[in-house]
Amino acid sequence: MTLYRSPVRPTPKGWHRSAFTLIELLVVIAIIGVLVGLLLPAVQQAREAARRSSCSNNLKQLGLAAHNYLDANKTFPAWMVGPKAGVTWQNWENASGYYLLLPFMEENTLYDQMTDALDDASCGNLYNLSRQRLNVLDCPTDLKFGNPAQGPANYGFSTGSGMHCGNASMSGANGFTHRQTTGGNNPRTVEKQYHPGFAPEEFLDGLSKTIMASELLTGSSAGDASFPRNYKRGLTLSVADRNFPTAAELNTLGPTITGSGEWRGNNGNQWGWPGHGNSMINCAAPPNWAYPSGGEGTPGMAFDGGWGFFPPRSRHSGGVNTAFADGATAFVNDEITVLTFQRLGNRADGQVASLP
Repeated sequence: MTLYRSPVRPTPKGWHRSAFTLIELLVVIAIIGVLVGLLLPAVQQAREAARRSSCSNNLKQLGLAAHNYLDANKTFPAWMVGPKAGVTWQNWENASGYYLLLPFMEENTLYDQMTDALDDASCGNLYNLSRQRLNVLDCPTDLKFGNPAQGPANYGFSTGSGMHCGNASMSGANGFTHRQTTGGNNPRTVEKQYHPGFAPEEFLDGLSKTIMASELLTGSSAGDASFPRNYKRGLTLSVADRNFPTAAELNTLGPTITGSGEWRGNNGNQWGWPGHGNSMINCAAPPNWAYPSGGEGTPGMAFDGGWGFFPPRSRHSGGVNTAFADGATAFVNDEITVLTFQRLGNRADGQVASLP
């Protein structure tokens, strides 16, 4: 018996499928979506790693400038520079230590212009000059300051383990630098003396064990509750030892700071201003502290009066880039203990600390 077979039509020569089926297209799209989902975080991490490296390099350049200044002057820079003798600016009108570092940051022309401005009848030209953007002070990870007319600063030099922020209290600063002065009232008199920076022999705990500088966030330029970008002022801060506030005291004060005082957003907006939050930090609280930075008093700029907490802050995940007084840099983790961080901020407490 012969079985019937249907005829098989041969495939024409050169025949091919002209399109994918709908199911195949959906499968391909799903695979591409999965691959993008896997690769995008890796690309973002690679970009942030590059930004963090650039930020660390900025701090290395600042450390090199500070050491070149040391070679030329036998001390590191102090962080408050007044006008020339006989100029009667108000007592709070000064330049930051960045002015002193400009010649060692390839900014000789700007240095000469600011030097001339220190002889002006008012401080206006000095601060206009300090609104120029300097790439070495710009962390690529940070959000940019709300007012583009300002000169942002993402790095502050350390005044030590304590809550020192104002002129009067800065005489006890125990870190890398200070704003100590003697004599003079408002308006300034020629008797006012600006103390030099610290010499290497005053770093009793060692240059490699003392924080020189670390990161700052720029504010929003508005008085809004933009945590952690903005800070608080007009606070009441009570601790047993202002040079070493304890972790327990910080945990008690933190919620109080959050719920009191006035929000300000002008931090990190002018590198020429010698105040905490603009060109200085302290190590009284740990990096990226869970509560707002802030202090006592009612200054117009961040932050130049009273006592306060101005720890390093960054938008890098998990910590802050930090330069030490020997010029080395390191990434300091947010989880560092309060006391260890304070010890690293203090140049001469006799308790040498190391990064974990």
